[in-house]
Amino acid sequence: MFYHVLETTIESNIMQRFIMCVLLLCFLHAQPLEETLQKVYRDHDMVGMSVIVTAKNKIVFRGHYGFREVSQKLPVTDNTVYRIASISKMITATALMQLFEREKFQLDDDISKYLGYKVVHPHFSGEKITFRRLLAHTSGLRDSKAYYTFLREGSSASLRDFLCEDGEYFSKDLFDNKNKPGYFKYANINYGVIASLVEVLAKQRFDEYCQEHIFTPLKISASFNIHTLKKLRQLPPLSIQRYLKWELVSSVVDQLIS
Repeated sequence: MFYHVLETTIESNIMQRFIMCVLLLCFLHAQPLEETLQKVYRDHDMVGMSVIVTAKNKIVFRGHYGFREVSQKLPVTDNTVYRIASISKMITATALMQLFEREKFQLDDDISKYLGYKVVHPHFSGEKITFRRLLAHTSGLRDSKAYYTFLREGSSASLRDFLCEDGEYFSKDLFDNKNKPGYFKYANINYGVIASLVEVLAKQRFDEYCQEHIFTPLKISASFNIHTLKKLRQLPPLSIQRYLKWELVSSVVDQLIS
């Protein structure tokens, strides 16, 4: 099973800029944090947001603004569940490195050895695609048009259909044709492949592995599977649309806000 482990550097950059703007505003204007955040929320016409500040392992400030569902005016609260996008890559990497600590593979191994089929870079066939390169975004894989086509249409397809030349969704455009592996190029596809390798190595579904070995031990209320979230009613409808089939969205949203 192929997992898209969410989303792009754009989201991370936006979050970094947002945090920096808040801190800069507080510093320059010496405004109370609450007042500054209210201004950010209004000035940027935001739907909803949450801000939590910690110091010495304690929460020293928490603020929630706006709505998780606009039409029903359902407010953002302590219980609102957010989709964290590419921040989830930390969890994916942790899952893989747990298996590395259990000596299930070596970082410089060719992933083909574990997937059971040969994955060859069509432009640099002499270069291996390794675990280390996937983790570091230096595998040569990239988020091309074919990648998004696969995400949109290939829900029942296998990873092999995507990475092998005889696969239905394969395209040479998935691979960097200018820079050989070793060159950094951020791409979500790397972590989708890592998630699939976790499944192979652990002999367990990726979302279930993370639940058992990461979330539950750390008492984190999170999941890679929307159907297992205990606070599903607190998830913004837009996030639901990304995970459930479009024809089910309206009925699910109705249930959540009723």
